[in-house]
Amino acid sequence: MFLVQLKVNPASKSFNKNWSQFKIGFSEPDSSASPNTAGSECCCGKSWNAFWIGNELLFKLTNSYKCGLHVFLNVSQEIPELQYSYYDQFIVGSEAAKYRMEAINFARGNCSTSKGLMRVGMSFSTFDQDNDPDGWVNCAARYEAGWWYAAYLSWFGNCGFTNFNTFSPHFLSLYGSETNRLFASQMWLECI
Repeated sequence: MFLVQLKVNPASKSFNKNWSQFKIGFSEPDSSASPNTAGSECCCGKSWNAFWIGNELLFKLTNSYKCGLHVFLNVSQEIPELQYSYYDQFIVGSEAAKYRMEAINFARGNCSTSKGLMRVGMSFSTFDQDNDPDGWVNCAARYEAGWWYAAYLSWFGNCGFTNFNTFSPHFLSLYGSETNRLFASQMWLECI
């Protein structure tokens, strides 16, 4: 499996990056973690606040293999409450297509962000490449995060409900219009 996205601090603005940075990917180490607290068995003894695999690698993997997407969400700061979704198909387009979300299909999980992640046909946006469908606002600049912004009205204007990367992350549940605040998120790609 490949780590696609990791965010452990909900107030972090680590995902306010330009197009080129999202293209190649980035990581932000946790400066407060030491090798003793991070666990030396993983990540060379390092701990991370933020990580993005890179849209170009995401495009290459999802177009060369059959890939699914695992989404892990922590929705409680006090008590670790993990919610999970699995999408058995996930495909991202090329840079020429603005890394458009070509396919995503919810398969199972105890929580579904399927309404919030239904971004098929939506292009990836950053503050310097406004590809979202709202002609009045640059969603990536407004919410200080690159993402696939949706074309429907929500509390966030026409930027959609679900965004794991913003400084105030939320997601829309499968069961109606319930919006949940996120405290941490991870997205993993599984390709065969």
